[in-house]
Amino acid sequence: MTCPPTTTVPGLPDRAGAERYARDFLSRAGLDVTGATVGATGGSDGWTVTFSPALDGLPVLGGATSVTLGAHGVVAAASGKLAPPVDSGSYPLVGVAAAIDRLRQGWAWIVYSGPVPLAAGGGAVPVEPPSTSPQPTTPATTAAPRIVRITGVHLALAWAWPVAPRSDTAWLVPVYVFALGPGSPYPFLGGGVPVLGVADAYVTGR
Repeated sequence: MTCPPTTTVPGLPDRAGAERYARDFLSRAGLDVTGATVGATGGSDGWTVTFSPALDGLPVLGGATSVTLGAHGVVAAASGKLAPPVDSGSYPLVGVAAAIDRLRQGWAWIVYSGPVPLAAGGGAVPVEPPSTSPQPTTPATTAAPRIVRITGVHLALAWAWPVAPRSDTAWLVPVYVFALGPGSPYPFLGGGVPVLGVADAYVTGR
């Protein structure tokens, strides 16, 4: 069986045209995407144009702005952050060796700006209550260490939120993004694991 040829919606712009429409829409909304890396997907029934910003030459994780549009450049949806970041000063960074130590400690130092996977069915991961019945004694075992190779590292900025639940302030913090080889314990993070780079003296709640 052969699939019918893909048809394009009449009036749908090409990729370059879709980018122009998206830039114009964001400009009228007061957003400056100068210097952003641009990507586009679609091309048959619509386009989604994504602008991934940079600040002071550093990529901004979790800061992408997307515009979805259809025939004649009509915007169907858009998402992103409206308020530009405000400079709050300079902060010293830890070195790469200290950042690797933080990477070994896991989630306590990872600054993740994306969605968190849920258990199957869309709910929270279930936790069984501890059993009150006697449990058989088993000898202690030591698991073999997992060795994961670091294949690269670069500096970036990532959106983070304070611990205070009522705060509406988000912080754009420096991170070391580690590229990991096979066996990474964070496969859903994609191309790299962002580890907080701010020096210990400026980190609260640790």
